[in-house]
Parts: sequence; structure tokens; C-alpha cells
Amino acid sequence: MLYQMGKQISFDELASLPELVKSLTTNANIRQNIVMLRDESLFNYRNSGEVIAQQLIDIQASVNGGEYSLMNISAADVSNKMDLAG
Repeated sequence: MLYQMGKQISFDELASLPELVKSLTTNANIRQNIVMLRDESLFNYRNSGEVIAQQLIDIQASVNGGEYSLMNISAADVSNKMDLAG
């Protein structure tokens, strides 16, 4: 993965690190690879809040017999439901 995102350097090359970072961030291919790897590697990137909120609502509904409510769900209920799913 490292070869797709940048360059490996030795300890002796640390002095040139600022120039190396600048050259990598301006390289269109490297930038495209970073975006591609981010999208492939990070689950629910940019919409994780929405996904977890929906999952919590669904868990609550299953605990409450199919009824949705913004109250009456405990951390134990969520934890137990997640244990059953995992």
C-alpha cells in the first residue's frame, strides 16, 4: 500500500521530508491513489454518523418489539443486540 500512497525514505533523508511531502501532495497520481485507498479502506467514510444513527434506531425498534421511540433504549440493550449480530 505504501508504494501507492507515497515513498519510503531512510533516516538519513529526513532533512528532505518537507520537499518530499510537497512533491507527493502535488502529484495527481498519488493524490488519486490516496483517495481511492481511503474509499476502499474506510467504512462509511463521510456518512458514518447517519449510518450509526440508523443502526441505533433499528436496534431500538427490535428491542421494543418493532416500535420506534427516541427514549427507552439503554446501552445494555445496544450492547446485547450488537453481541447477537456479531
